[in-house]
Amino acid sequence: MKTLRLREERGSALLLVVFMVLVFTILGVAVMGATLGGAKRSETRENDVQSLHLAERALNEAAAEIALKFDKKEGAIDLEHLSSDLEEIKVKINNDAKTTSGLEGASGRILEFELPSDTAQKSKPEVVENVEVTIKVKAEAEVNGVRRVLVQDITLDSYPEFLKYAAGSESSVYLNGAPYIIGDFYSGLNLRVKNQADYIYNHLASEPQQYMMTQFPTLDGTVYVQNNESIKTCMSTSYCDFLNEAEYSPIDLDKANSATQVKTAINNSIENVKYRDKNKFVSINIEESFLDKLAEALGASKTDRDNYPVLDDLSEISKGSNKARNFIRANMKPLTTLQVKPTPPKNPTNEQYEDFLSKMESYLSSFSKGSQLEKTKIYDGNLTINGNELKQLRFNPDFKNSRTKNGTYMQSNWLIVNGDLIIDNQMGASDPQTKPVPLEILGNILVNGDVVVKGRVEMDATIIALGKATIQDAEIAGLKVAGKEKELLLMTKGQIFINRVDSFNKINAPFDPDLTKDNQGSNNPPMLKAFFYTDSNLELEPDAELYGVGSAFWIRGGFFAKGDLVINAVLGNTEEPAENDKSLKPDEMNLIPMEPRDKGSEPKENDYKRLRSRFIIQYYDQIYVDQNVGLPRVKTINMRVGKKHFDDE
Repeated sequence: MKTLRLREERGSALLLVVFMVLVFTILGVAVMGATLGGAKRSETRENDVQSLHLAERALNEAAAEIALKFDKKEGAIDLEHLSSDLEEIKVKINNDAKTTSGLEGASGRILEFELPSDTAQKSKPEVVENVEVTIKVKAEAEVNGVRRVLVQDITLDSYPEFLKYAAGSESSVYLNGAPYIIGDFYSGLNLRVKNQADYIYNHLASEPQQYMMTQFPTLDGTVYVQNNESIKTCMSTSYCDFLNEAEYSPIDLDKANSATQVKTAINNSIENVKYRDKNKFVSINIEESFLDKLAEALGASKTDRDNYPVLDDLSEISKGSNKARNFIRANMKPLTTLQVKPTPPKNPTNEQYEDFLSKMESYLSSFSKGSQLEKTKIYDGNLTINGNELKQLRFNPDFKNSRTKNGTYMQSNWLIVNGDLIIDNQMGASDPQTKPVPLEILGNILVNGDVVVKGRVEMDATIIALGKATIQDAEIAGLKVAGKEKELLLMTKGQIFINRVDSFNKINAPFDPDLTKDNQGSNNPPMLKAFFYTDSNLELEPDAELYGVGSAFWIRGGFFAKGDLVINAVLGNTEEPAENDKSLKPDEMNLIPMEPRDKGSEPKENDYKRLRSRFIIQYYDQIYVDQNVGLPRVKTINMRVGKKHFDDE
């Protein structure tokens, strides 16, 4: 038996050798395959990187060529020739395409420039000077069979730049305390912040400045400043005079610890702070805008001096003065003049009394319920809409939103008020405890004087005024037109004063950023659905100074100033001082420091506090569409370049 077992094991060594050879062969093939596959993958990856680089370069060249042709150029965007202009750019780039990869046959080229469809264009109001066009650029690159297609949006517009920000100034901005700005922000000189809100309450000039310790502001958007030392802060426990340069320390945005400082100062990340040279800021001039729109209201070219010398002479005289009014009165004869309020005659004859009644009826009819203006009209005097005699001011929406071509120039419809415009709806309710029915204001309005808005109004209007504006104890809601709620755009040559009579009003619930809600269900501070702009640029005092300390302001729109802008705000409610006391009592949330919030996380107590700021501005971009005809013209075209992404994203 033992011999038999030995004979059965003969040849096993050979099998073992064969098996080991097979194993090593398989391993060798696997290693060789992996090596060859790695080399292939490396080559593919290199081709992929090269193709991506070439496609990006083609997009960059397209953006550069478009900028060369359009960006900061004077004039309007010529929609009729835009396609041919872009085709020329496409041919130039594709003809000049050269590879830097060293791979034969590799190139990057522009596939197409895609413009909005004719249907999309026709759905917008007819515009010439004010227009926005988004060009979708597609670029292709292929290297050894690896193909990449990248896409980038480039937007051309001739909108006023100030309308792109929730708040800001072409000069300095002083944020004293805890205003909450939801949207992009711009400062053309210095941005100064402190955790103290200044206020005035029975304050005498000889007394020390009154202030309240609170939190720092929150700028919830992109923050545009001039350079790495534009943001300056004061963190003292004693009073910081915001006009005293020595009391503020700059944040050097290029230093390692600047991210923490920015987080503390404006509750934003340093990645959201961008530099934008003020020399590139596209300014407007209210006087020029007034004259442009006056020419449109007349249906005349601004250069038509022979027929309308007022367009020339007005620019040389004091705006809003009697001389300016006399010029308008003398030169607007081709237009229909609305009946001003007649003066009752003393001891009238029957004929005089009948004439008075006829004029009174004409005066009331233009502003009565159900009536609508259509073509441009002039009211030669101070106009007061108060809900009693004059019930409303309404244009037909189709006429308000239309601009037609008249030869080589444009024509739009405006109400020209050759005096002050006063919209006062504080009184008039039969029950003092009931809010009056809102006054309806719909139209484009040129005011050769001051503007006053009081009480409850609903507005779809663009107002350009050569005087100042006072918004007093006002609740400005959007007027619904064709199912969409619109807003007010108010632009003034002089200062804008926003005042509250019912100071110390309570904030019963946090501000709701949901644009479909009006925040009024809990009797919160009245909303101002409006965008304000002041052209004032004084030397010795702020051009716009707003207080959210005793008063409370919630604006859905924006506020921008050409000169210095000062905003003061605290959080929560403030109590009116006892008699003979001048110190306001702050809400406790002002005294407990807030930890910086983390975007994308669930709302925390910090967010709850900020939404109880007594000064909140939330940007509303629909103003471009809603007030398109009334927007002031700018002389240059702006270009915005979007992010690059793959075609299938």
